[in-house]
Amino acid sequence: MERTITIKAVGKASQKPDCIRLNIELEAKELEYQKTMDLAAKQLENLKKALIAEGFKPEDLKTSNFNINTVYIYKQNNSNEKVFDGYRCVHSLELSFENAMEKLNKALNAFQASKAQPEFTINFTIKDPEALKKELLAKACEDAKEKVEILSKASKVKLGQLLAINYSWGD
Repeated sequence: MERTITIKAVGKASQKPDCIRLNIELEAKELEYQKTMDLAAKQLENLKKALIAEGFKPEDLKTSNFNINTVYIYKQNNSNEKVFDGYRCVHSLELSFENAMEKLNKALNAFQASKAQPEFTINFTIKDPEALKKELLAKACEDAKEKVEILSKASKVKLGQLLAINYSWGD
């Protein structure tokens, strides 16, 4: 007869943010496709120049998404007619750097100087989330080992071979 002890373990880990990630969005809208693309290119060029002037490298700015689509509006009359209103280009970019407030200030100064009017969000994060996950798993294993030793000693059972490990990030 196989006897098993099932343990639910918890691991805790924390790390101070060591990285700032700016998610940036540039939007260009014109009636003509080529004018929309020209405006989008000009916005990007102005943003890159301003960032370089603040000490960033061109390769620091990375595209995360780029799309262009048609825009329609509905006339406010009885027909609810759909009318073409041009093209909209949305260019999503990412700028990541070490967690340094002076560097963040330089990036924000560049946004203002660029005249590109980017929308952005600021995220304080960690460069290597995988390392933190590994630490978390290791601590959960330590917690499981401690719990199983307490249970086996209290129930006067000798531990045998580990049969299975089942883990999830649910909790």
